[in-house]
Amino acid sequence: MVEKMGSQIELEIDKWGWYPKGGGEVTCTIKPTAKFSALDLAERGKLVKLSGISAVSNLPDSIGERQRNQAEKVLKGKGFSPDIRLLQGPSIGQGTFFFLKAEFENSVAGFGALGERGKRAEKVAEEACDEFLQFMQTEGAVDLHLGDQLIPYLALADGKSTFTVSKITKHLLTNIWVVRQFLPTEISVEGDEGAQGKLVIIPSQNPS
Repeated sequence: MVEKMGSQIELEIDKWGWYPKGGGEVTCTIKPTAKFSALDLAERGKLVKLSGISAVSNLPDSIGERQRNQAEKVLKGKGFSPDIRLLQGPSIGQGTFFFLKAEFENSVAGFGALGERGKRAEKVAEEACDEFLQFMQTEGAVDLHLGDQLIPYLALADGKSTFTVSKITKHLLTNIWVVRQFLPTEISVEGDEGAQGKLVIIPSQNPS
């Protein structure tokens, strides 16, 4: 989504980090940009592609396969055809993760779930699928996790930005508060916490 604003960022996971050992490593390549473009995300548009990964580290591949199989069962039962690939992530620890990426005409959304000891692989996949299906029941262009993360960038963008979000969260409201402590940015929120909403961000003319 930041790339839609004109930035060029490449991220690659070199090592996966799992609690409690950690040790994750990510390589990030950022090409400088003179300014961020404003976003108009009032509508997400039609679903273009639904893909995902079923990842495990230092655990049997069968766990990743169970996650993938359960996700395909749930989603195909709802009329979706996901493209899910298996991944064995290099790590010093053990863990499992399932993630769905939904690409729409105007936006993109992500839904993930982590495994834990005693938690069935099927349950991990179901949690991510449930988040996606709940999102599809809304009209938001942006998912509840992405909403708060966009605020700092849009506060520095060149022009007025608008986006609809599937759920107004405490994180979103907190990030708005934080940005206002640094910049005289106008940010309006339509909707109540816990419900769908619409945001309008008008950056200050002199962010310096």
